[in-house]
Amino acid sequence: MAELFSVYKVFRPATVILADDWTQMQLALVASFNKLGTARSDGLTGVATTFAVSSPVSIYDAVNLEYFNNNTGTATQALIDALEDRITYLEMGGGVQ
Repeated sequence: MAELFSVYKVFRPATVILADDWTQMQLALVASFNKLGTARSDGLTGVATTFAVSSPVSIYDAVNLEYFNNNTGTATQALIDALEDRITYLEMGGGVQ
């Protein structure tokens, strides 16, 4: 996804964070999440406004619905086929594989 938040200051372990640094970090986080959209008013989690997600490039990228449907359908069917084969094998008296 887009770079919504960048670390402007790195804090060393076992040091005290100044109040202004902490406040600026929180404001940056809030601004980053505000870029995604407004909060839902029905009490559920997520955002009320839609935002675009492009096709993934890296394994860590978010996926859009089209990519999800195209790729999970095939994988799910393969798992179902394997499970059906396993059930048939066990019903025919096969042992533990």
